[in-house]
Amino acid sequence: MDNKTEIFYLTECRRRIEARLGWGDSELWTSRDFELLSEKISETTDIHLSITTLKRIWGKVKYDSLPAVTTLDTLARFMGYEHWRAFRQEEVTPAAAPTPSIPAPSSRRLTWVWTIIGAAIITGILSLYFTRKKTAPTLIIDPSRYQFSSKKVLTEGLPNSVIFDYDATAAPYDSVYIQQSWDPARRRKVGKLQHQFTSVYYYPGFFKARLVIGQQVVKAHDLIIKTKGWLPIIEQATVPVYFPEQDSLIQGKAFGLTIDDIRKENIPLQPRTPWVRYSNIGNWGHLHTDSFRLEATVKNDYKEGTAICQHTEVRVLCEDGAIIIPLCNKGCVSELNLLLLDNNYSGRTRDLSFLGVDFSDWVHVVCEGREGQLRIYLEGRQVFQSPLPAKPLAIAGIDFRFQGTGRIKDVKLGKL
Repeated sequence: MDNKTEIFYLTECRRRIEARLGWGDSELWTSRDFELLSEKISETTDIHLSITTLKRIWGKVKYDSLPAVTTLDTLARFMGYEHWRAFRQEEVTPAAAPTPSIPAPSSRRLTWVWTIIGAAIITGILSLYFTRKKTAPTLIIDPSRYQFSSKKVLTEGLPNSVIFDYDATAAPYDSVYIQQSWDPARRRKVGKLQHQFTSVYYYPGFFKARLVIGQQVVKAHDLIIKTKGWLPIIEQATVPVYFPEQDSLIQGKAFGLTIDDIRKENIPLQPRTPWVRYSNIGNWGHLHTDSFRLEATVKNDYKEGTAICQHTEVRVLCEDGAIIIPLCNKGCVSELNLLLLDNNYSGRTRDLSFLGVDFSDWVHVVCEGREGQLRIYLEGRQVFQSPLPAKPLAIAGIDFRFQGTGRIKDVKLGKL
């Protein structure tokens, strides 16, 4: 396969990944976006692609060679294919450019004849192809002919294995997938004549599992991976590091991991600073986005090396989405992405300077959903407002993420 053809497939690969992520124009992606993409690829494939490698693939860093085969295989697996070859086989092969002939001075007339004949043949082939493609019958998939359910090995706690039971024998083709969450990147191809698929969930949260035939979702159900209480996690490319859970937080007392806690696990803080997460999922009763209030006080305790921005996230995990309130040092706000369920606001295209804070002291954060609006308050002052979806979404729980490490205290989540 020549380089031009391979570049065609690589361009299509990038387009598909961008469409699935839904992060907008990749020209506006920041280093933080490529870091998140690297983490997503690691979670899906158990293979780490560096931020530099991803930037080369997206043309952010000049590099004249094509990616290595192992890198292409990883990208294909991230999209749900077995390997790069399988991805290419499902794509329409780009038409090869005709090699121009250089006629001899004495044969101009003959050359024009052959050019006309060649053009006519190519036009006929393309016309036949597109006509057949247009008139090809559309397969009707009846969702009632499929079955899909799941059961967790553990009622609560991490990691947790989930057993999916399915019946997809009615599928008209072999493109049968189980998508483990709302994220299309976590889609796995399964055998249509088989009936079970298992998967390990290393992180807690609210997931929407789907049975997909071709590109059509035929069955879906909710799946909550619960914690027993407050679970501290150090995120890793493959298996995260867990610390003992705490049933509840003591009012006024800070909770979190120290730098020494991280170093004791032989996890380096440089040059790639890990993320620490504190999660409490499935323990808040029946809450919905149309009437809730989250209140917390947070502090990021690490700002060395590549963690100079002190990136921090306050997150509300919901049915089919999330609320992610990012905080950082004031000089780094351009890298932020504020996600409020259906609405995403990028620091590249919008002024998010109100999310820049001074972590030398504690920061008080409030998020409220009421009267059709989602409101964010910092230090008692409303700083942002965004419309809520018309349909209230169930809230599974909350977590806090710190690049490096940080602490939380006085956390409250309840109904208004």
